[in-house]
Amino acid sequence: MRPFFSSSNQIESFIALGLVLVAAQLTQGAACAQEAGAQSAPDLLPYTNLYTADEVGKNFARQQMTPHGNSKLAFEILVPRGWQSAVSEVDPGQLARDDQAPVMMAEFYPSNADDAWAVTLYMRLPEEVSLATFIDRMVQRDGGTLVTRQARQMTDRAVEEAIIRANNEDLGPMLRRVTVMRRGEFLFVVIGEAAEEEYSKYKRSLGVLATSFTPIPLESESEEGQF
Repeated sequence: MRPFFSSSNQIESFIALGLVLVAAQLTQGAACAQEAGAQSAPDLLPYTNLYTADEVGKNFARQQMTPHGNSKLAFEILVPRGWQSAVSEVDPGQLARDDQAPVMMAEFYPSNADDAWAVTLYMRLPEEVSLATFIDRMVQRDGGTLVTRQARQMTDRAVEEAIIRANNEDLGPMLRRVTVMRRGEFLFVVIGEAAEEEYSKYKRSLGVLATSFTPIPLESESEEGQF
C-alpha cells in the first residue's frame, strides 16, 4: 500500500504548507487555537525505554541513506526488521523548490501489512520559522486534529513532536506521529502513521524510527565538533 503522502491531495497540501511557511514570516505564536483542544496523551509519543539493548539489536537494523545523492541530507535510522525501505524518487523540480515545500527523502513500511508506514522529508527553511510553527501549519493544512504534542531537547538538537489524527479513505482514522528537527538550513521531518485501532501495536516501533533518525555530520562539521 502506498503511504498517505503519495496521493495528489497530500502532495498539494505539502506544497501549500511550504508556500504558507515561506510567505508569511511566521512566528512561534501562530495557530495556537488548534492546540487549545488537544488532549493529554503522553503515552502516544514514547521516546525513552522503548526496548532493551538486546531487543533493539534483535528487532531493528541500522540503515544509512543519502537521499538524492546529497551528502547534506545523509542520515542513519533504525528500521524494524521485516520492514521495507527505499530512498524516494522525486521530480528534479521538487528539489529545485525545496525552499517552498517539503521534499520526500525515504519511506518505510511493513512487508506483510498495510496499516502502518513511515517517511522522512526535508525542507530548506529560514531559522526564524520555528519547529512548533511548522507543526501548527501542518495541522492546519492537512485538516487533521492535534491530539498531543511535546518539545524535548536531545544532546545535539531540539525536537518538536506531535500526534495528529487524520482520516484515510481506505483505513479510516489514523494517528500520525510527526517529529521535526533542524540542522542548519534544513528542517528534517519524520512521519510515522498507523491505523488508530492498531496504533498501540506500532507506537514503539514508530518511536524508534523517530528517535533514531540522525543526520550524518559532514566531514567538515565532524572536524569542527559541530552538529
